[in-house]
Amino acid sequence: MFLTHPYSIYIWQPEKHGGCWIEPVQAYTQEYAIYVANLIHQNTRSVIKVVRYGITIAAFPNKETVERIEGYGLHPFYQTTGQVKSPEKMCIL
Repeated sequence: MFLTHPYSIYIWQPEKHGGCWIEPVQAYTQEYAIYVANLIHQNTRSVIKVVRYGITIAAFPNKETVERIEGYGLHPFYQTTGQVKSPEKMCIL
């Protein structure tokens, strides 16, 4: 698979029993990805993260909020070992 846009913007979509990350936007540069994520956060007050190659490089409103959401609802094994392969693509049920 050829990677054309290395930066992804994920928005937390809460649901009644959990939620999941959705990926509405991809960007070619880090500056543009952070700029767009900040605009989306200012307008919607959503929890947003910018990811490159599976690593979160920016989080809105802050890093702690994103980490709290990613740990919410996961089985205790995954919370302690951190063995979740793709948390940005995983829906928590």
